[in-house]
Amino acid sequence: MKKVVQLPVKNHFGDCPQCGGNDGYINIGRDHWFVCRRHGVKWYVGTDIFPGWRNENAEEWRLNAILLSHYLEVEPFKHDMEPAYRSCRDVQGKAKVFRLHKTRAAG
Repeated sequence: MKKVVQLPVKNHFGDCPQCGGNDGYINIGRDHWFVCRRHGVKWYVGTDIFPGWRNENAEEWRLNAILLSHYLEVEPFKHDMEPAYRSCRDVQGKAKVFRLHKTRAAG
């Protein structure tokens, strides 16, 4: 598995809905997933945005897919949004509370 790529604070692609941070992204082929290891969550950000996937191989993507299979997919925190709370289930079926966010009303 390749090292998780780190990006600056207040990531354009969103952050963990629980802590507002991230541990960077992981590629599976041309698809990019950001993760928060502490809270065991992931969120999809797009395809072929970051060129690093071109330097990886099928075995690395297979291992990355196994790693990501243990993470719960969530909607990321966007720094221009207002918090709301909701509970959801993690991959083991345990209830977790995640801080989700909705767009602020203009005005």
